[in-house]
Amino acid sequence: MRARGVAPVLVAVLALAACGPSTSSRNGVATNPADLPNGGALISGTPGASGTSGAQTSGVRTVLAPLGLNLRAADSAQSQILGTVAQGTLLTVIGHSDAGGGWYHVKGATTNGWITADPKYSSPHNFSLYQSAARGFSVLYLADWTFSEDPAAVVFRPQSGGGQAIDVATAATLDQLGPAGENGYTLASTDSVEVFGVTANLRVYSRTGTVASPGGPDSPPPLSHLAEIRFTIDPQRAMRLDFGYDDSGLLQQFTDFYDSISFPPPATPGPSGSPGASPTPLPPGATPTPL
Repeated sequence: MRARGVAPVLVAVLALAACGPSTSSRNGVATNPADLPNGGALISGTPGASGTSGAQTSGVRTVLAPLGLNLRAADSAQSQILGTVAQGTLLTVIGHSDAGGGWYHVKGATTNGWITADPKYSSPHNFSLYQSAARGFSVLYLADWTFSEDPAAVVFRPQSGGGQAIDVATAATLDQLGPAGENGYTLASTDSVEVFGVTANLRVYSRTGTVASPGGPDSPPPLSHLAEIRFTIDPQRAMRLDFGYDDSGLLQQFTDFYDSISFPPPATPGPSGSPGASPTPLPPGATPTPL
């Protein structure tokens, strides 16, 4: 595939999330103290359990939504909002409701409430936080993964190996990120997804041809699948996310990754005659308090 971290934090802290990220720090992210070593902060906990219906009824949920997630008094989008839970916050699941598309009854340090069960907003796994003003994005990655950086991309992969890896590359335009796909892989499916308010295509490729092993003849064989998202953020920025993997069941790792990614919106000129820039807007489609 293409060129493809820790301080403890309080568990289940409820915090009011800010309305958007900045280029240097991310206000309202409960798991993000300033100047984290190695760009990551470990969120401790264990994956959740499921009841007989298949819905998770115990364990934990980590908030993925970059702009925070509403905590409600009941299992309804019309219920009173008790507060906003920041991205990265770990909540204990104490129940589940099928009402209105599904809700988790969760417990924080001082408050109980309900969050949507939509999987794009939370996950039963534990994560570390990567953020880089130079790279222009922040993201949660699995706590037992690690990352490396080179001029072309940031590469996230399991510490134990396992083959799969997520590459994040940015450039001024899509053309500078290279063509879609990769030699030896054939497009198998295309789906529309949203990445921090930007609509993009998720393309999944399967290996059908000869692919050179990236590490030479003695390295593991090339991966069976490639999932790819390429999109334009604004006229000055484009992003490419590649996920190489063998087992189709691992695709949820990629979904959690891009559901948690965020990038600062472009600065807008200040009012005529005033210095500096006006407050930056949220990206199109992004909402400050999902559900």
